[in-house]
Amino acid sequence: MAFYHALEERVRLLIERGREVVVVGDMNVVAHPIDHCEGAILSGTEQAEFMTHPARSWFQALLAPRTGILVDVTRALHPHREKMYTCWNTLIDARPANYGTRLDYILLTPGLVPWVAAADIQPQIYGSDHCPVFLELHDTRCIDGKDVRLADMLHGQKGADPGPVLRQAASQYDEFSLRTQPKLLAMFRAQTDTQNESKKRKAEGSEPSSTATPSASSSAPSQSPTRSIPKTAPKAPVTSPAKRRASAKAGKPDQPSLKHFFRKPAPTPSPQPSETRAEEPPAPAEPPAFDEALLIPTTRERPNEAAAQWNTLFTPHPPPLCNVHREPAKSWIVNKPGINQGRKFWLCSRPVGPGYQNKKGMDAANTAYRCDYFAWDSDVKRRQPKPR
Repeated sequence: MAFYHALEERVRLLIERGREVVVVGDMNVVAHPIDHCEGAILSGTEQAEFMTHPARSWFQALLAPRTGILVDVTRALHPHREKMYTCWNTLIDARPANYGTRLDYILLTPGLVPWVAAADIQPQIYGSDHCPVFLELHDTRCIDGKDVRLADMLHGQKGADPGPVLRQAASQYDEFSLRTQPKLLAMFRAQTDTQNESKKRKAEGSEPSSTATPSASSSAPSQSPTRSIPKTAPKAPVTSPAKRRASAKAGKPDQPSLKHFFRKPAPTPSPQPSETRAEEPPAPAEPPAFDEALLIPTTRERPNEAAAQWNTLFTPHPPPLCNVHREPAKSWIVNKPGINQGRKFWLCSRPVGPGYQNKKGMDAANTAYRCDYFAWDSDVKRRQPKPR
């Protein structure tokens, strides 16, 4: 409430100086029950209780027809339009059914109302949980038989002094100040300087050094003997490819060629029967009899059943049906940090609508909006029959 009171005080001070004021933006408050998605289903008593919120009471007093200091110009041009919402809850996918609230306003002092040409919302423009609102003003108007320009009205009809800029103004914030905010040209200049510096480093690295670094002490005797390195190393004798292949064959054992793997193995010579006849081994005992019913059929005998089992492992299970509409539910993932983060759950696939927030009308079988069905994916898998 402190922000609301500070805003009202600022508007009143500007009006006392003869200024016309425009307040545009997200006020984060509902002006009337018609601006709320649940306002249409509230009874008279519930609507009166709904508007007893401190922020709503303050906002209604600010926009009062006779005692207020500002005018809600969009509602003034469209007094009976319903569902003129500007904000929707993206966590429950409330925008497709237009289940939202009106929180964005264009507020004017009464002196600017005759200059208004149009004011409306633009719900067809996406990109945020809010939609844009716009105000269109006339450039000139005929006042007392004279054409008056809007530009001449910006600082008051009497040319009142706007006064010093307050500390609360956005122009006084460091992040919006020209002293600290970089210019667009500086961003491109910094990128160009970085590229030039990298090119310079590459050029310096490719140039050979022309001078050698002298040793730290040339007069001191060396403790270890030094080895003289010849200026030019002897060149290795050039050999032809045929000689290199011959030398390689000489140094390595013979490698089998590819044909070696396709040759038939040589027959193993059978041992010659000896004159002395060895004793014949005893005949093996017969294996014990077993029941043929215990044999497990191979996959060749039941290919269709094996393929069905593999498909069951890798095929996602079908979505469950909600309790009210008996329609396939929609899967969601928990993104909120906590013990359930990353868990999958199922909700009714229909969009939310009136009655969702207050849980009214969600159990009706003929409702056109989302019912109260909820199920964890782990519970859905547990309830489904397992393949045999």
